[in-house]
Amino acid sequence: MFHRLRLLRGKTCWYILLGLPVEKKLNMLNYMSEDIDMIGKSKVKIDKINDAVLVTVRGDLPDGWHQDTFESKTKVAKDSGGFQFLGQPELAETFDVDELIHNHKRIGFGRHDTIMSADFPIPTGVDMDKNEVIRRQMISVEWYDRMQSQIRQTIPVLHGQTVQEILNHKDMYGLNSEKMVAVGSNLSQSTVPVMGRMKNGKMRGQKASVIPRNVIWQRIFEIMPDLDRQEVFLLGAGGMNAAPLAALLGAKSVDATSWRLNAKMFAIYDTTHGRFIRCGSKNGNNIMNQRHQEFLSMRLKDEDYPFYGMSLKDFTKVLQLEGARATEIRGIHNAWELKKDNEVYNEYEGDPERLAKMLEKRWTSTNWTDHQNLKLLNKAKECMKSSTRELEVYIN
Repeated sequence: MFHRLRLLRGKTCWYILLGLPVEKKLNMLNYMSEDIDMIGKSKVKIDKINDAVLVTVRGDLPDGWHQDTFESKTKVAKDSGGFQFLGQPELAETFDVDELIHNHKRIGFGRHDTIMSADFPIPTGVDMDKNEVIRRQMISVEWYDRMQSQIRQTIPVLHGQTVQEILNHKDMYGLNSEKMVAVGSNLSQSTVPVMGRMKNGKMRGQKASVIPRNVIWQRIFEIMPDLDRQEVFLLGAGGMNAAPLAALLGAKSVDATSWRLNAKMFAIYDTTHGRFIRCGSKNGNNIMNQRHQEFLSMRLKDEDYPFYGMSLKDFTKVLQLEGARATEIRGIHNAWELKKDNEVYNEYEGDPERLAKMLEKRWTSTNWTDHQNLKLLNKAKECMKSSTRELEVYIN
């Protein structure tokens, strides 16, 4: 009997060839990045909406903070705060990784936790000497070795300005194929507010080149097939339209701050169509559009939706209000949307071609076609094809 097997993941391929049971694939998790101060102040905790949360560890947290804050089932990713070194690289010179280890142990962590190693990021859009790139990479490796020896759940973070630099960084860590790695996607650095603070990695307020998002995505498309033996936490790729692309590429975890930032800018998500609904008075308010009203009405009829049962008229009014409470409501909606959509595209786990077709339909399902995301989708599909191997297996 002749079979042709089209396989994306090399590990799965060998399990089939050897007649071994294929390991159950894990669905991708979208971690909601939350400000620690907001966790204590919000009336609705983000971990009640989504059981995967990312926080940045701080030294002022009390002993036992983790157990006092999260339920045992909550999956918490703890970031070590390396992002601060982009704008102020001089802080890395006096950074005490042993103090960070002590704080992790002091505040506690759960068995589901993922601990991000302390890392010295490498910015995009900034000319950087190759020796400086290597220096930062080696510092990240040193910090990882120290942390992982004390906290086994620690995972390394890969950085580089090019695909080869990122792969070189992976080799520096000397990882086995089972170890999860975090990859700095640099998508957040494709914005003017971020890059404007880090010319040459310092000098706040100076102008720096902003790398177009499609260029950064191209680098992600190229790097993911080369990491097919690792489980990848693609940092900063958890936004409404970024997360499904990350899932398509095989990422196992992503994180998002956009749900909160968009809420502050009076924007809420319609993940069914991959669209933003504008609620403010200064950014092209379109919430009364019939399509958006129908979408919100559908959500209000969903018993799992946080605002289930509220009238459409009242809900529409609240979403357009100013103030902290209305911002929090928009944020809750956005976080729930990301969780809901995460469940949707995880249904396509192991079937990237069908997921790609779903996304193509999503971004062409209204009167306005999302050409930018469709271009990214087509590039992602090309990347998938280039990493796919066809094997002819004869079974007697």
